[in-house]
Amino acid sequence: MYDKVYLIDSENISDEWADILDRMGQQDAIFVFYTDKSAHISCQRVCKLMQQGVGRVWWIKCFEGNNALDFQLVSELGAMIGREAAFEYVIISKDNGYNSVVKYWNDRGITLSRQGTKWEEKEEKKPESAVCSGAGTGEAEECCGKHPIKDGFTRELLKSVDIMDNTLLYAVLTAFEGQDAGAECYRQLRDMGKENKEEIRELLLKDRQKRGINYMRLLLGRNGMPAEDAEGLYKNILEGSKKNKDKYRKALIGKYGQESGERYYRVTKAHYNYVKKI
Repeated sequence: MYDKVYLIDSENISDEWADILDRMGQQDAIFVFYTDKSAHISCQRVCKLMQQGVGRVWWIKCFEGNNALDFQLVSELGAMIGREAAFEYVIISKDNGYNSVVKYWNDRGITLSRQGTKWEEKEEKKPESAVCSGAGTGEAEECCGKHPIKDGFTRELLKSVDIMDNTLLYAVLTAFEGQDAGAECYRQLRDMGKENKEEIRELLLKDRQKRGINYMRLLLGRNGMPAEDAEGLYKNILEGSKKNKDKYRKALIGKYGQESGERYYRVTKAHYNYVKKI
């Protein structure tokens, strides 16, 4: 199973997608969907693909036609999700038509997003001084930058994480949404007025255990895992040592079996210390 899979709509973007190789993890993979109409790749990026792309970049030749590549990409995405090929999926394309696909799968607990190329992401970012116009309302989670969060996700997360705890809030948002998207959402929340923050703070659950279980439920949902295990996992984290995660991993394997225990560990380990601070 991959950590993250990138699906490239090569008819829609330039060869900048190849720069993903510079920042992708060892357990990530790129699937390039191409036709004869796809953008040509520069010699510099061809060299990068030859040096770094072996075993990490897969090429899928598509039939040509109106939106034909898009349909084939989405079909392959569905097949990947069905066989649990990765923990996270990213469509690389400027085509907003994929947004409905992103929302469809996000609403079903699958971590999927759409991104443009690197330079487009920078160009489209909102200024840091922008204040969330939906502060204190159900719209708040819709204006936290461009990143893909399903409806109500931020509101639910703020039931577990205090909006006034800037350090923890930043860490949690970047853990869930990735560095760029999480940082943008954090800035939007940070820059809200005091009155709006106090209003949103009312969402925070008073009971620590309820905060922790809610957090785990959200984490499991984003990774397509059963929410009923949220309480058990939360208790395992509380009982585990901050410095010895291997003990926590072994406890999960003992409770859920080798395969499920390893998967639970892989999904929760990046959030382990944050859950202890909630």
